[in-house]
Amino acid sequence: MLPATTARLVVSTLIVALGIAAPSNAVAAEDHSDSAYTTEDVSFENDGLALHGTVLVPSPPGSTPTAKPPSAETRHPAVVIVAGSGARVRSDYLAEARAFAASGVVTLIYDKRTVGYSLTERSYEQLGEDAIAALRLLRDRPDVDPARVGLWGHSEGGWVVPTAAASHPEVGFVILAGASARPPAEVQTWSTCRYLVNSGFPERLCAPVGGNLTRLMVAGGLFPEAAFDPLPALAQLRVPTLVLLAEFDQSTAPVTSGHLFAETLSGSPHASVCVVPGADHEFHASPNGFEAGEHYADGYLQLASTWVGALDGAGGASFDCPSAATAQQVGVPTRLSPLDWFESLAVHAVAGFVLLGAFLSYPVTALVRRMRGSRRSGPAAWPARLLSAAGLVTVLGTVCLLGYLMATGATDPIGPVLLDRPAVWLLLQLLSLVVVGAAVWTTIAWRRTRDRVTVTARIRLGIVLAGAIVFVPWAAWWGLFTA
Repeated sequence: MLPATTARLVVSTLIVALGIAAPSNAVAAEDHSDSAYTTEDVSFENDGLALHGTVLVPSPPGSTPTAKPPSAETRHPAVVIVAGSGARVRSDYLAEARAFAASGVVTLIYDKRTVGYSLTERSYEQLGEDAIAALRLLRDRPDVDPARVGLWGHSEGGWVVPTAAASHPEVGFVILAGASARPPAEVQTWSTCRYLVNSGFPERLCAPVGGNLTRLMVAGGLFPEAAFDPLPALAQLRVPTLVLLAEFDQSTAPVTSGHLFAETLSGSPHASVCVVPGADHEFHASPNGFEAGEHYADGYLQLASTWVGALDGAGGASFDCPSAATAQQVGVPTRLSPLDWFESLAVHAVAGFVLLGAFLSYPVTALVRRMRGSRRSGPAAWPARLLSAAGLVTVLGTVCLLGYLMATGATDPIGPVLLDRPAVWLLLQLLSLVVVGAAVWTTIAWRRTRDRVTVTARIRLGIVLAGAIVFVPWAAWWGLFTA
């Protein structure tokens, strides 16, 4: 979904997830006299916020540069494009809008709101009201048939559109593209697992890496609408509905979602669930959903407009999916369990403070002693130094990698694969073993020289060994000891 994507640290992670830095690439309002449509810039308001968009208007047959715009006698069906997650702008869906307009459908694309939509805040109900405000703008146009105005939603928009349509009878039809019928957090965990495996992680690391990361994000408020259930709104739909699934969608669990869509929409008249062959989540041509081509999958851009064209004045549709392709999916989304007390954010915060403080304490106190003129190494100095260095590198490296995975949803390459896992993860696992080994070595060396250990040295060694004790369950929770 997610709502989503270069190594990034935590600050970069927040910027990417918020999407607030993305510039607006609005479609210019210009007259395409030699094309199948013209464009008009428009504005509409919801919840006190002005939203800006572009309407693509089909050109009359045989139109010329001086031809008049469509009149009340020429009423077209119309559709509002509702974007997926992130700071989407109207140009992101220009290809779909052009395909609709070229087939005779008045189409509105608009820049998604940024006020009230962020890493920690969003409301599908509010986004749905934005879409309804846009739909009402189209219904008021003299060249639009108000009985044939609907909503098209992609990805996160596939949760927004049914929510809006279920409570607003003026929605004439619904089209969902790359949508999921499962709650966002569940499908995001499934998707992260698929991308982790594609990056070289073994399947058994999906739960400790992807699953635990998502559970922490949900608990920390970094995944708003995580538990949203789309099925009640889908069950209330009583308008023609088209669901477009991508054959190789690695973001929405298309097989699971397809079955749920077909079952839940059984009460909706003229509902169709179609699979676009050879397509990824964005409906680009792809052999597996991970490698995207430069062009859209064959037939995708025409499929929805053909379906809208089949709608009659009574809201019915005579339409059969043109392809017999079936969706492909490995694994199924599962319900996320809440964090236990020992997994809570507070415990993680304390553990992080203890780990960094303990592993930093040994080199910091060594520097202070050197500045005071003491160059004598204390008992168990070498194993304690190794423990401190390996612990710091492992903790910071793991945090950076997890931040990278959170920022990208694991969709970006992680690096070469060695021994059935990414080399960077293998290195972190080896360092984790070094931490445990160095802790044992430090303990043995301390015991052997306990008669010569000063009180200050005992404190230094005790602190760094305390860090090692906390490190073991922390590393195990993240799967660093998983073979």
